[in-house]
Amino acid sequence: MTPVRCLDKISIWEQVDDSGKPKYAPVKGNTPMNPNKIYFKGNMQELKNAGHTILLETTYDDFISALKSSKPSVSTNDLSRYIEFTKTFGMDG
Repeated sequence: MTPVRCLDKISIWEQVDDSGKPKYAPVKGNTPMNPNKIYFKGNMQELKNAGHTILLETTYDDFISALKSSKPSVSTNDLSRYIEFTKTFGMDG
């Protein structure tokens, strides 16, 4: 979700080619603008209202950040119960 959360803060979008279809990717930080590229200036809602599609790529850094901030969704006690259930009633492996 980290890449999605940042979309509200983006105000410059770069047109990119996605399998022959033009889409707009967020320009992050102080990335210099290339005079040979097409840009859209405005927030995400303005971009969508103009009929454009967003291309949002997930990076390796996004994945690592998610791993660092994720919390277990199952307690150790519950996990032991699920393992025991699988051994008794389910298929192992």
